[in-house]
Amino acid sequence: MNYFTPFLPQGVLLRLPPISDERARDLEERLLRSFRMRQRIQRRAEAAMLVITGFVFAFTYMAQVSP
Repeated sequence: MNYFTPFLPQGVLLRLPPISDERARDLEERLLRSFRMRQRIQRRAEAAMLVITGFVFAFTYMAQVSP
């Protein structure tokens, strides 16, 4: 039972407007583009973490070496 809008039948609430093929293709392209951007950002973040980790290890090694 729909307590928020009891005056509308459930079939009307669940019916979605049809999406044209052109619009569906556009949505698919936008999703793929955003997924690729996320992968690119993820790769850059991983590379930055590897470089930072290397610097941290080098710094801690130099700090431990006593003259």
